[in-house]
Amino acid sequence: MQKLPILALLVLCLLSVYSISEQDIIFFTVSISSLSLLILLIIKKSLTTGLLFLMLLVSIFYLIGHIFNLFGADIEYDGFLHFYSGFTISYLFGNSIKKIWSKAFIKQRLALIFIVILFGITVSISWEIFELIVYKFLPEYVIGELTDTISDLIFDSLGILLATILVIFKNNEQKH
Repeated sequence: MQKLPILALLVLCLLSVYSISEQDIIFFTVSISSLSLLILLIIKKSLTTGLLFLMLLVSIFYLIGHIFNLFGADIEYDGFLHFYSGFTISYLFGNSIKKIWSKAFIKQRLALIFIVILFGITVSISWEIFELIVYKFLPEYVIGELTDTISDLIFDSLGILLATILVIFKNNEQKH
């Protein structure tokens, strides 16, 4: 496991450099966000192999979409990426909360559900605002219309709900 985080850091650094060479601010933001989160998890000693791959795949999926121009394709690749990203960030956050907060608070499943969903939705909305700002100042980045933003938020929400269910389910397993 000790070599995997170093390899992941290297991959994310390379993806960040590639995104700069492609002048893709969205891809750069995805790569840098993943890199920052990976560094935080390594520092906090909260990194598992599963979490590492969950996180790394966000940037890799974006790279695949970028290389094969899947964001403009007939398939709903952007929706898949929003679903996966919403899932990943919420799942990572939910697992982190369970490690940080007291066990007494975590037993309140409703509070945990609310906090994980609220966090995921906040990140999702913040991302959409970021995309709109990028489009405002760099119009060559075609983000889409309002229907695209709504679709993105729906896919994000579905991923967030799945992550919340898995976090809660995992929480129930730990109590037995």
